[in-house]
Amino acid sequence: MKKVVLAAIIAAASGVAFAGTMSEQTQGASSGTSNQTAASSTQTKTQMQAHVNQSKSDMNKLDTNKDQRISKEEAKSEPDLVGTWDVADVNADGSVDLTEFALFKAEKHLSASQAQQLGGHSSSANKTGNTN
Repeated sequence: MKKVVLAAIIAAASGVAFAGTMSEQTQGASSGTSNQTAASSTQTKTQMQAHVNQSKSDMNKLDTNKDQRISKEEAKSEPDLVGTWDVADVNADGSVDLTEFALFKAEKHLSASQAQQLGGHSSSANKTGNTN
């Protein structure tokens, strides 16, 4: 089950990136410039690095014993993480490392973006995708 969820998160993230890249390439080709595609690629890399940096920063706040892992006890101050612990702890080792935490944050961001696109508010979307 965890592999399916992880694959879905990666596929969703890849699909968003792929769709954006294809759209930008088509626009660049129709306008006759490749500068837009190169600029977009640089922007995407910058956004990805910013996500990784933010994930590291957020993880460091939760990782009170500084072992580079978040225990279930340390996660208590992040209710969304506790609520999805079995999904976030991809390898089921009882803790969440940086890679798992970054995936958790990316999925949370994608869910919020999807909720906004559907006219909802990310803060009111529950686990089933319904809004309160």
